[in-house]
Amino acid sequence: MEGKNENNGGYIIDWHIPDLFPKAWLDLVIVLRVDNGILWERLNQRGYKDSKIQENLDAEIMQIILEDAKAAYDDDDDDEFDGDEDGGGDQEMDYEGGRQGKREGRGKKKKKGKRMPMVIELSNDSFEDMDEGVERIEKWIGEWVRNNC
Repeated sequence: MEGKNENNGGYIIDWHIPDLFPKAWLDLVIVLRVDNGILWERLNQRGYKDSKIQENLDAEIMQIILEDAKAAYDDDDDDEFDGDEDGGGDQEMDYEGGRQGKREGRGKKKKKGKRMPMVIELSNDSFEDMDEGVERIEKWIGEWVRNNC
């Protein structure tokens, strides 16, 4: 993104280090979660060493990536949402995912005048979960385009 105007938005970034990018660059942070048994099978089938599998399992059990993402980007105190269709901030957007309930609002959260990305988690246990996650992300992108373009 070097040389690009990050204020224009419209980028999708796939990365594993939650706090690498400035908050102003992001609208939504998605953390994919998976059941430990399924994770073990997937990593074992890929030929990962037992120590690497255990490291990944420990990180999933302790919710390391989710907690890091929340710490870096999601400040739930006094959330105020901005950017919904009618300007009221109280519309419900379906951000439901595997282990997370619905989040109210559309657009970015505002915290003391600063825009903050939302952090959500989506289940990645099955192909059905993945398909549902893709549908939710597509819906969110459509809302983002409608509200920002």
